[in-house]
Amino acid sequence: MIDSHTESVLVPYAGGKPTILAFNDRYFDRKKIGEQMRTAQQYMVNLFSYELKKLSSLGALRQTESGVMALREEYYNDTFGVQMEEQSNECCMI
Repeated sequence: MIDSHTESVLVPYAGGKPTILAFNDRYFDRKKIGEQMRTAQQYMVNLFSYELKKLSSLGALRQTESGVMALREEYYNDTFGVQMEEQSNECCMI
């Protein structure tokens, strides 16, 4: 049987970074959650349960103050998308 259950995760792609910060603000206005979610949709990806488990075990996911699941920046690549391993910062490698 193929696992078809997915969950949306906010990724730090372009405008996704400030969106994650907005959702993580403890003063987040819950009255505007619908509007904020519509804006955030363009920065969300759907992940299968096995991907969520793997990323969770790596500490790659965090739940924001408003309850939205977000991916840590080290696990996202602008070219390739979600990565199942932490990505090193190439500019700092010696």
